Order: sequence, then C-alpha cells, then structure tokens
Amino acid sequence: MVQVRHDLGAVRELLTSEQDQGAWFLRRVRQELCRELAQGNVREAEINLEVAMVLGNMHGVLMRNADYRAAIEAVGAVCGRDYRGGLARLDRLVADDGCDRALRWIAGLWMASAAIAIGDLSYAKQVVSDASKLSDPNDPFAVGTTARVSGEVFNQAGDRQAALRQLRRAVDLLADVGNARDQAMACLSYGRALIHDEPEKGRASAERAASLDPGWIEPRLYLCRLALSTGQLDDAEEQLKQIAQRCGKAPGAIRESRLLALLRDGQLSADLVNRYLKLCARVPSETLVTELVLLCEIHRDFLELRELLAWTLLHLGRDDEAAKELEALAIENLDGEMHASVLLGIGCLASRRSAARQPGAWIPESQRTEKISASALQALATHQAIPAIQLLDTKDTKQEEEDKTDRCAVFTGQLALLNVPELLEFLKVSRRSGTLVITSEQGIGAVQLRDGMVTGAASPTAPHVGELLVEQGLVAKSLVEEIAKSRRESRLIGAELISRQLVSLEQVKAALSEQSYMAIAEMIHWQTGRFAFEPEGENTIRTPVDDNAIEIVLDPQMLVLEALRRFDEQNR
Repeated sequence: MVQVRHDLGAVRELLTSEQDQGAWFLRRVRQELCRELAQGNVREAEINLEVAMVLGNMHGVLMRNADYRAAIEAVGAVCGRDYRGGLARLDRLVADDGCDRALRWIAGLWMASAAIAIGDLSYAKQVVSDASKLSDPNDPFAVGTTARVSGEVFNQAGDRQAALRQLRRAVDLLADVGNARDQAMACLSYGRALIHDEPEKGRASAERAASLDPGWIEPRLYLCRLALSTGQLDDAEEQLKQIAQRCGKAPGAIRESRLLALLRDGQLSADLVNRYLKLCARVPSETLVTELVLLCEIHRDFLELRELLAWTLLHLGRDDEAAKELEALAIENLDGEMHASVLLGIGCLASRRSAARQPGAWIPESQRTEKISASALQALATHQAIPAIQLLDTKDTKQEEEDKTDRCAVFTGQLALLNVPELLEFLKVSRRSGTLVITSEQGIGAVQLRDGMVTGAASPTAPHVGELLVEQGLVAKSLVEEIAKSRRESRLIGAELISRQLVSLEQVKAALSEQSYMAIAEMIHWQTGRFAFEPEGENTIRTPVDDNAIEIVLDPQMLVLEALRRFDEQNR
C-alpha cells in the first residue's frame, strides 16, 4: 500500500484483492489523514484524502470531501504564515456543526497556533479550550496532541505551571501512541517550558526530541540558539555539526552558523545575540518595530538585525519604511544568503506596489542579469522600474488601503529545503492565490497564482509576450519597442496590440502560456536561493473573467512535467 499510494488505480486494484475489500485500510487512512493534518503535513494529508475518497466510494461511505480539502487549505495557510487568512478559514470549519468532529478538533488546534503567532493569547486560550471539548477522550493521540497545544498556549501566556502540567501529559501519552515526530514535538515544547526555571532539564528534553526524530532539525537549532545566547560557542558548533551529519548542508542552519562566526571573531557580544534571537522568535508588531529601530541605531553593522527590521516592516505592511531599509542594505557588502533575502524583499515590494492589475508577468531588462546592482535594487524598491509581476485584481486606492493588512502576510523559505516543483505542488494543493517571488544567483523569478493555478510567470531569460509575438512573425519588433516605450504602465503590450487589432486574443493567450512555461522551465532548475509567497487578501476584488479577458489558467503540475519532458528530449 505504501509503495503504490501515489497511484490511485493501483490502490483500487490492490484493495479489491483484500477479504474485507479494504475496510480496515479505510479506517486507517482516515486516522492517518487526521494525524497528518494535526502535524501540518499538508502534502501527505492530500495524498491520504485521495486514497480515502477511493476507499469511501468502494464501500459507499460518504465523506464531506470539501470539508477535508478546506481543512488542508486552512492548515496550509497557517503553516505558510498567512495566520489571519488561515484563522478565517478554520473558523468557518469549527462553526459548521455538520463538519466531521475530528476536523473541527484539528481546526481548533490550528486556530490556537495561529492566534499565538499573531499575539492574541486570550483568543488562543479560548479556541484551545473549545478544541479540547471536541477531541475524542478515548483516543490517546487526540488527548496528547491537545495537551501539547494547550501547553504551548499556556507557556506563551506565562502560566508555566499549567504549561508544564499539560506538556508532561502530552509527553507521556504520545510516548505510547505517537510517531517519532509527535513525540519529538511534545518533548521540544516541554523543554521550551522548562528552560525558564530548570534550564538543565529543558535542554535534556530538547536533546531527547533531537534523538527521537534525527531528521527534524528544529530541536538541534533550538539547542544551538540556546548555546549562542549564553556564549557557549563550542556547544553551538557541536549542534551545527550534528545537523550537518544528519541533514547535510541545511539552509535552516545558515543564520546560526553566521552568528557563530561573528561571535568567534568578537564582532558581536553574547548579550546582543541573545536579544536578537529573542526578537526573531516574536511575531511582527509595532512594539517589536520600536525595539528593532532603537537597536539598529546603535548597532548599524549588525546586518542581520537590520534585515529583521526590514522584514518586520514588510510583514506589517509599512512598505515605504521597508523599502528604505532594504535600499540601505542593498548597498552594503552582503554575502549570498543576505543578498538573496534583500532581493526577495525588494521583489515582494515590487509585487505589492504594482499599479497594473492585468494578467501576465514579466521582468524588466534591468533585472535580467546574474547579479543585480544596488542601483537596480534602489530603483525597484522605490517603484521606478516595471514591477516584477503584474497582479490580476483591480481595485481603487481606497479599497487597496482597506485590504492592506490582508495582503501583507508573506511567508518565506529556502529553495534547498523546498524546490520550485514542490512549492508549486503545495500551492496547488492548498489552492492558494497570490504572488510567488523567487530569487537566486540567476536573478528574480515570479509566478502569479489563482486558486493554485498559474496565471502568469516570469524569469530572467524567459521572453515576454511582445518578444514571443515578434518571434512568431505576428508583429514587427519596431512596433513592439515603440509600444513598450510609450504605453501606459496600467496596460500590457498584449492588450495594446489587441486594441489595435494587430493580433487576436487567442494569439496573446498562447504567448502568455508559452512565456509562463519558459519561466517555469528555467526556475525548476534553481537549486539555491530564497522564495516568498504573498497571499492575495481575502477582500481582494477580482476582475470577472469573460471570453474577451486576457486570462490564462495553467496547471502547475502540467507545466513542470512538460518542462521536464522537453528537457529530456533536448538531452537525448
């Protein structure tokens, strides 16, 4: 079953040979589906849902599949740091009495996690209390998982005794029924609660978490940060070595490695690093910005601190200030990781500030270089260049300001941990809408999505629509250049050519599709760099799609498969 789980036809064939026609598997798959959702493993949950649907059809078991898909999307939103959007989706599930009780329980747990992330601890207490009433009292996994989340809420609220009671219970229960990740998560949460009053016991619990699930780097990173914050540099280095031995060159540990080097060189004090790491662990807030601004004025050479300020401003939607900080960072002598982070922030700002809300995406010639200069970054930050991507929605300035907080949630990551095909698969499964900005040594790439489907993409070397139409002999190059120089920013070349009746709507759509394919084909080979996804706000007003709209909708999986097929043919 494990070997063929991705092939639903093979699953059906295998189960029909079982005496009970797979009834036991159906129960087991539904249990695993809930477990994966509770852990936040969205992709595995999607696979289990597909298998459960096949088994349910075979046995005449009715499942509200839309609810499960909604839960996967909502959990994916929270895991992607779209906390407010995730909360809204989860709240709808919890409020639906017709929804499966187990799903409502899981939704309540993730609502508590999201509420912690945005600093609303009173609401987190409320929803985790409600979730505990929905959990199955006869299921040790459900009781243990609820106790873990409850303990995390109490710990964040400063109620250490209540936190330790809940987390001790979680550790005991999940030791018998949880898998390695369940047990490790409980032990790490317990260690974090213990560290305040019993630091040795706290470290021991985190060490146990690391040994339970060696492939999960978070316990080792936590131990490394503890060592860095107290000046125990040899211990911090040992934790980083352990991560490298088990996970190779883990991008998640790059920042800690850099801090270690700065401490060893005497460029930073342990007290300052301790304060910085604590600030990193806090959610974006105006108070956090105030503290960061004061620290940055004193420690201008601590580039990581300034980077944290820039991204905090970006998350809060304070774009002008974020642009100023990123512009200042861009002229510094940055290493590859920091440069990619700054470039990514610039790309997100360009996307957010785009005045043109037309389909399609392309990157200006100034960005089609291997190394983007500081002046180019400045131009992009201040919106003096064409945006990296053209968004789809159309709204006036007042509406845009009202929705600003909805659109400012950005989640980021590193391509070495989650590559482009995996990113697109995740965004498709969770039916996300928004802008994916990707940076690498090759430059900036961007993908626009609506409900998980690609509606436009751009990359450093992919030609834009006008160039493709010229290559096809449909329009003259001089005409495209003339339109590009004189056109209004709010109108794309394709739309201008259609209005002049020089090309058809179908020809422009075909060119947009080819541009998107070529951009995806380039980006799937990027192995290092950073990405950020900026979700579309829930209140976004979308332009209605009709037969005359320049609208393309492409399956990201099909784009990746086609790119790989063509690559394979070229290399035969």
